[in-house]
Amino acid sequence: MPRKKKTGKRKTNKSAKYGVTRAASKRPVFSVEAALAAARDQLVVQRSAIERKISAIEMVMSDAKAPIAAPTGRGRGRHGPRAGSLKEYIGRVLSARGDVMGVGEIATSVVRTGYKTKNKTLAKSVGIALTQMSNVERVARGKFRIR
Repeated sequence: MPRKKKTGKRKTNKSAKYGVTRAASKRPVFSVEAALAAARDQLVVQRSAIERKISAIEMVMSDAKAPIAAPTGRGRGRHGPRAGSLKEYIGRVLSARGDVMGVGEIATSVVRTGYKTKNKTLAKSVGIALTQMSNVERVARGKFRIR
């Protein structure tokens, strides 16, 4: 036998619709006020913690003396050699000396200035790096100077 269709409006719990359960709606008013006061106190504590964090961030931002540099792309010769690289040490050695130097002389000076290497053919690597550097000029065979 088929069920009879229900007609009319369905009864709803309006207090549950607005976040209050039947049990809470039957509670006395003072307990609801106490719950609201407790929730408010909890939010006040969270707000004070957030305000402390914001003030700490603002203090760090105001103490920053140098602006944050944009990331630099390492394109071919655009920004100079990478810090600590062989090319950087070669540039230091040539600019400190100021005149023409041979490849072997540059290689020994690079090691003396603090470049760490286990390369057995460092002079060959220095010669290759010298030809790739745009700020270095070839004067004669095996002789280079900074521009």
